[in-house]
Amino acid sequence: MDVYLDGAGRRIQRELAPEIGHFIGFGWSRLVARPNLLECRKNDSPMTYPSQVWRIAQDAVAVQLGGNIMIALKQSFMACALWVGLASLCFAQLPVGVVTPSPFKRPRTPVGPPLNHGVLTLPPPGLTLGPAWEGPFAGAKPIGFNWTLTNTTPIAQSGNFSVLVDGQPTKVDGLSQIQGLLPASQQSGFFFIPGLQKGTHTTTLELYPPGRPSFISKGQKPVSPITQVSTDIQVLAPFVDADGDTLDDNFEHAMLEHYRPYYKFSQPGLFEKAQSEPNWEPYPPMDAMDYFGRATVGVPNTSWSGWNLTLMPAGSLANGQFNAILGINSPSSGSCPDAGACSSDMTKNARRTQYAIDSPALGDASAAMDKMKAVGNTGLYGHVVPYNQNTAQGAVHRYFTNDDNRNLIKIEYWQFFPYNGGSFPHGGDWDTVQLLVDMTDNLPCQKPTLFGEIVSVFHYHHGDESRFDFSDCVIGEVNGEAGVYQFVTTDHKKVQLFRDPAGDFSHPVAFIEYATHEFWPTSEGFEDGTPNHDGNGASFLTSTPPNLGEVEAPLTEYPGAMALMRYNGYWGRCCLVNKPPPGPSLHTEWTWPVSSSIGWQLQGKEP
Repeated sequence: MDVYLDGAGRRIQRELAPEIGHFIGFGWSRLVARPNLLECRKNDSPMTYPSQVWRIAQDAVAVQLGGNIMIALKQSFMACALWVGLASLCFAQLPVGVVTPSPFKRPRTPVGPPLNHGVLTLPPPGLTLGPAWEGPFAGAKPIGFNWTLTNTTPIAQSGNFSVLVDGQPTKVDGLSQIQGLLPASQQSGFFFIPGLQKGTHTTTLELYPPGRPSFISKGQKPVSPITQVSTDIQVLAPFVDADGDTLDDNFEHAMLEHYRPYYKFSQPGLFEKAQSEPNWEPYPPMDAMDYFGRATVGVPNTSWSGWNLTLMPAGSLANGQFNAILGINSPSSGSCPDAGACSSDMTKNARRTQYAIDSPALGDASAAMDKMKAVGNTGLYGHVVPYNQNTAQGAVHRYFTNDDNRNLIKIEYWQFFPYNGGSFPHGGDWDTVQLLVDMTDNLPCQKPTLFGEIVSVFHYHHGDESRFDFSDCVIGEVNGEAGVYQFVTTDHKKVQLFRDPAGDFSHPVAFIEYATHEFWPTSEGFEDGTPNHDGNGASFLTSTPPNLGEVEAPLTEYPGAMALMRYNGYWGRCCLVNKPPPGPSLHTEWTWPVSSSIGWQLQGKEP
């Protein structure tokens, strides 16, 4: 409200005051401001001025005058109010003047209790600022920020932004300005700043009035920002792309954390209960390197019931020696369809071989499930890669129409089980749920997040794909499951997402088949002879899986990443009717980076 009174109450910084004194012909004794008095501001509508002037006349001015003169004074104020309204003048737009007591009249004590003197201002508009993705950040790569300005004042706001890093101005790309933001409205935006050195840095976003000078001359009072906000970010290291897929490895890890799946294991159905199966998952997940550490490696016989040739006895891959599995080369054992070299490393032999790993003893399934639920992650691994179907990737996976040229990010979660039960058992089991994420789009049923928005969710079961696209959908909370929401398209496709504490629908829910582990989007759907996937067993949000990197450039987050991705044989030895699967990179659902030299010639993939 910008009404200023000095300690004696004899000075007013409201420019209309001397003008009113001039019109009335009387000096002023004192102006008293009351806290409930809403005064005129520069951008106020002129049609509000007469009522404001009249309120000042009634509530803010006391002059020691006689009764008849007071009546005349009120009439003069009313005339002044009409004059101001017709002229469309605002108090703050008139010349600054100083109000002094009349030499003819003794000041009168103001009515009401004394007030604290000072500047009365409206609260500034609200401004929020946050990094565009969770840290830690890579120092050599630009860092992105999201901002939102909410106009909580009764007047429109305009202004120019300024960005400081550790108190100093910095170069900014993509920062928009504010033009006439109406009351109760919001405007959001995004900007980049250059990469930073290792350490903690404070980024400050300030909004200044339009026309603020770029520098302050000597003796010139600095312009204060309308509003400002700061946030701290942690920079650990320069930009790192050790797996060579053009994405920062720290960013990939943060993506895997943000979108990690929500698991819903299932209880036995009528058939399983008739077989006296337990109420918990009988073949729970296992860490892949624990599996390697107890495994025997060889070439199975033709019935897949034993070994034709044992190449590595049990325990050979224990104590961190799992990469030794990549050193097998036995061309005369029938491990490859020809008599040439038959390396077990797909970077040297880009095809599936007949090498196999046996299934070790499983142990206490109930205890293993309790442990997994407690820690949130056993045998779960992540793979993040850029995707554009107008590159070589589109020859393998073309998800959209030919004119779709979006640069997306593919996020894959791979879960390992040491054994697959059911009517057609086999050793080893790899299952996956995957997402396509767009960092720029604005999609239905979702709100923008620091990690983009989900374009599609993919669940895979028995060689089939259940795909959900966020093109059009409705949302409703799933009864009996806190935080789980179901999305439905107009053609009745469904998917469920778990809502994290930040309010983002970011975690795909996987309904896991009892004993056979196939991933389904809901409890609906079935295939003949498959077990129940009601999701009524253990349910929990998984913890962040390690990022494997790429086959040709494994990361070190998981010590066994190289062996896990490059081993080109079978994960299991049983059984002839339903052979065990290969590793993740030999599944058709694995997305290879454009830079790969072997992904496009690899033979022996399977869904």
